[in-house]
Amino acid sequence: MKRLAFPFLLACSACQGPDVIYEVEYSGSVISDQTGAVELWFLHSQWGDDTLETSYMVIDTLWIDDASTFSGLLEVPQGTGSGLSVYGWQDLNGDGEHCRPGTEPELAGLASVTDYPNHVVEVELILDTACEGPEGI
Repeated sequence: MKRLAFPFLLACSACQGPDVIYEVEYSGSVISDQTGAVELWFLHSQWGDDTLETSYMVIDTLWIDDASTFSGLLEVPQGTGSGLSVYGWQDLNGDGEHCRPGTEPELAGLASVTDYPNHVVEVELILDTACEGPEGI
């Protein structure tokens, strides 16, 4: 019986089509009156279908040394996701975690990418909200 499982799984996975990827060249700036590394999350603004739809599914992440400019290439999976947003938070104490209990508040921000879907987009992200995830901003 175990010998039949692998060929069956292989046959089933061959029926699935390849993932469709939309390449986006992004550039932008992060604005903050604080200093510290910034983690950026590139997000589908909406993800899922019907009653399972949710906001803000992470596509990719990027760390930059400080609030400054950033650029790169993002491969956006197509399918059940739509829209593009960028969330960021600033690691003011250098611990790599956002707003751990007992630490000073760290700034966050969210920007909707209005140029999307285009293959070249620009983003301005303002970090001005303390200790919030993308859903709370």
